[in-house]
Amino acid sequence: MIMCKIDDFIDVTSRYIAELLDLRADIRPVEKDVLHTFPANITAGYTFCTANLLGHDVVLLYSADSSAYTPGQMRKQKELVERKAQCPVIFVLRTVAAYNVRRLVRHRVNFIIPQKQMFIPDLLIDLKPHKNNIGGGEETQIPAIAQCIILYHLEVKSLEGKGTYDIADLFNVSYANVNRAVRWLKDKEVIALSGGKTKSMIFQFKKRELWDRMLPFLANPIERIVYTDSLPDEVFCISGVNALSEYSMLNKEKNDTYAIAKEEARRLQIRTDKEYGETRIEIWRYNPCFFSKNGIVDKLSLFLAMKDMDDERIQIELETMINNMIW
Repeated sequence: MIMCKIDDFIDVTSRYIAELLDLRADIRPVEKDVLHTFPANITAGYTFCTANLLGHDVVLLYSADSSAYTPGQMRKQKELVERKAQCPVIFVLRTVAAYNVRRLVRHRVNFIIPQKQMFIPDLLIDLKPHKNNIGGGEETQIPAIAQCIILYHLEVKSLEGKGTYDIADLFNVSYANVNRAVRWLKDKEVIALSGGKTKSMIFQFKKRELWDRMLPFLANPIERIVYTDSLPDEVFCISGVNALSEYSMLNKEKNDTYAIAKEEARRLQIRTDKEYGETRIEIWRYNPCFFSKNGIVDKLSLFLAMKDMDDERIQIELETMINNMIW
């Protein structure tokens, strides 16, 4: 991430507030003697400023690195600073991943992302962005095969230069399904197509940038969850907390969770229950074996399956897992 000068950051924020609220926000850095009254572990991570919004004095905490703290940590920081300042605290962030925006909202953390979104529940302000629709097109729900293309390219092997028939053979699906998926990706401008009648995919972004750009569209792979006491002999992919424990410091759970493709679930006809059973079975929209290593679901699919859970321990380990990936 490119760090911007704080003066430029303040100027961008001021213009954004003026555009949305039709008022001039006089944003000023907090004086050093006042800054010392706040906890040092918080002042080290932010630039503190003050402003007046709609007749309310507020403290603005500027950060160019929105991934430095989890939304849960930011909520606690907000509470600590508010006790000292006796006024609302608002985080001003350069960029925030879509999944973290949802978590900030759930935690009711005041935030401004200049030119994108302003969420300040303490002042009854909730100005939402337009729906993200990269490159136009009406369909925002990603086709399952399109998601498989992205995940395989990121985690298993590059699909640069591969054509529609190559993808159909790789995932054992119809040409029509792959063609629809490829058109979807092209409409979102994450791939280009080259060649004549048989076209090849050209990815438009490096892997980490591709992940960040596609994340708002990538779907939770879990279609439904069932439970069972009688697993067949077939080996399924470990999923859930026990999979995350393989990639992190998280402890395993007593009961197992496994992932299985919906087509495979129909073939095996496992006896299941919607609520009760020793083993949790996730029925996936696509086959987890496409990306699995050592019988464990892949990191990116696991992230997509667990990113909306409220458990703070899980969220910290998920973020650490993604940040430590070698792309």
